[in-house]
Amino acid sequence: MDLAERDGGQVRELAALPAVLQDADVVFVTTAAPHILLDSAMITTAMAARPQRRLIIGDIAVPRNVDPEARHIPGVHLFDVDDVRPQLERSLLELQEAAPAVEAIIEAELESVAQSAGLACLAQHYSRPGVAPTSAPLGAEP
Repeated sequence: MDLAERDGGQVRELAALPAVLQDADVVFVTTAAPHILLDSAMITTAMAARPQRRLIIGDIAVPRNVDPEARHIPGVHLFDVDDVRPQLERSLLELQEAAPAVEAIIEAELESVAQSAGLACLAQHYSRPGVAPTSAPLGAEP
């Protein structure tokens, strides 16, 4: 079962695109095409046939498959990769900032487990900077 079927959507042929734009409320576009597939003229025509209804278009293709000028057509809300990039960058920064705290929690838990198992010397050894456990098959050369 594909994503569209699972969520009650439809996958349509490219030739059906003009009619789909007249009927759909939300359209996600992503292909390997190196050019624009939904141009402003096609979207403008569709919007004329659906007065008083908005159309949300998500273009997640790189390169873009929807004409960026379509965001200026009344009733059209176009979101593309550039629109989500700032949020992705903020999320990545937050993850990077949280990493030291996460590493400290892991180190403290490892030390606690090692001490409760009577391996305090092991906990001290692995808590030094630059030291990490390694493993090798039995009988392997060091």
